[in-house]
Amino acid sequence: MWINETGADGEIYERAANEAGLASLKAQRTALAAQPERKHIVFAKAIDPLGMRLFRYVGTFKADLTDVSLDYLKFDLVRDTEKVGQARVQGEVAR
Repeated sequence: MWINETGADGEIYERAANEAGLASLKAQRTALAAQPERKHIVFAKAIDPLGMRLFRYVGTFKADLTDVSLDYLKFDLVRDTEKVGQARVQGEVAR
C-alpha cells in the first residue's frame, strides 16, 4: 500500500505505492487533521543473521500537515530520545 522512506534531515515520507495507498493516505490525513498535535513513536524492524526480530527506536515524529502532496505524508522528527518509565502492574498505585 505504501512505502516508508527517511529523508536527509531525519524526516519520514510515507509514499503511496498504489491506489489503495492513496486512499489510505487520504484517510490518515483526515484523521491527523483532527489531532494535529499527535506524535508518533517510530521503531524500525530488522531481522538479524540468526533470524531474530529486532526493533530499533528511530525517533518521535509529528505529521507535517502544511505539506499538501497527495501521494505522500511527511513526518518531521521532533525528538530523538524518549523517557521510559518502569512498567506498572494493573491496579498498582504510582508512587
